[in-house]
Amino acid sequence: MAMSEQKRFELHEELIEFIGPDKAETLMEALPPVSWDQLATKDDLNTLAAVIGAEFTAVRGEFAEQIGEVHKEIGGLHVAIAESTNQATAQFVELSHKMDSMRRWVVGSVVTVVGAVVGGGIWFG
Repeated sequence: MAMSEQKRFELHEELIEFIGPDKAETLMEALPPVSWDQLATKDDLNTLAAVIGAEFTAVRGEFAEQIGEVHKEIGGLHVAIAESTNQATAQFVELSHKMDSMRRWVVGSVVTVVGAVVGGGIWFG
């Protein structure tokens, strides 16, 4: 049965009459401010610690799993970036070869035309 403030007051008044004010005050201070079933025992605290420990372990496991997934995704991104870099490099090399071929063709054509003009084969005028 929970002790109300009214019941505590009545008990205190009767104790004053029975054992005196100082002893009544000492005895009332020794009583908990709530009913006894509301007080936590060491067993209650140990049970709570076990529950919290289990929940913490579960959260740590989930967190570790999520970090593992993030690491996998990052690894996949590294692979994708490397593949893209390799493709871009290959395209750059191919373009560079084409430009080099075009440069040789243009230079060869200019040399042919200049040779023809200077050699007297073609006269503009």
